[in-house]
Amino acid sequence: MLRGMHKGVSHIGKVPEGLMESHTRHQRLEELRTKLEQAIASESYEIAAGLRDEIRTLDEVKI
Repeated sequence: MLRGMHKGVSHIGKVPEGLMESHTRHQRLEELRTKLEQAIASESYEIAAGLRDEIRTLDEVKI
């Protein structure tokens, strides 16, 4: 019944101010942390250092 009333099952509308930026930042941090773990496991320490620095930069920025 609801599917007939609505265009889909996902919400498409306004997002509270700052929520989208926060969500995007959180996703990017998770992605960087995963890549950091992979770089450390493969002993690519130069890449790991760059990822660590980028993570620190994103952690310092508060939205």
